[in-house]
Amino acid sequence: MIHAAYRLWGGDGFYAKMLGTSMVSMFENTKEKVTVHIMHNDRLTPDNRGKFCYIAGQYNQQVEFHNVEEIAGATLRKFEAAYPNPSGINVAWYPLIIHEVFPDLDKIIFLGADTIFNLDVAELWDYDLTGGGLWICRRRRNKITQKFFSFMHEQSCQTRKLF
Repeated sequence: MIHAAYRLWGGDGFYAKMLGTSMVSMFENTKEKVTVHIMHNDRLTPDNRGKFCYIAGQYNQQVEFHNVEEIAGATLRKFEAAYPNPSGINVAWYPLIIHEVFPDLDKIIFLGADTIFNLDVAELWDYDLTGGGLWICRRRRNKITQKFFSFMHEQSCQTRKLF
């Protein structure tokens, strides 16, 4: 079983549409069983939850929902106190608390909602992570994201740059 996690923010459905599209592209290109874990805040609507379940069901895959504010709210507040974000969006911290949200998983692929798959996600899942984790990130950086990625680097036991 492949485990893939997405973070979802916002109640207007904009990111939900992107996440749904990403799920479809993954399922269309993957032969293995996948459990999609959606890490969300209190703004996930029942309608969008139903749509994600429908997509997973159409491909005989699974989706689980994890309200991160309920599971790891204390840790999120510590991060936000140490590194205030003027926009107040705490989903940026989700990668750093993934171990707290999924304590029973040894491995999980963390994805952005804007990820589109044209290959089998099993190739990424099968990548040898002996000796540490793997961070792949290609983004435009501004002052806030630069500080965030510097903090992420400090927190990870090993970083490998692939690009």
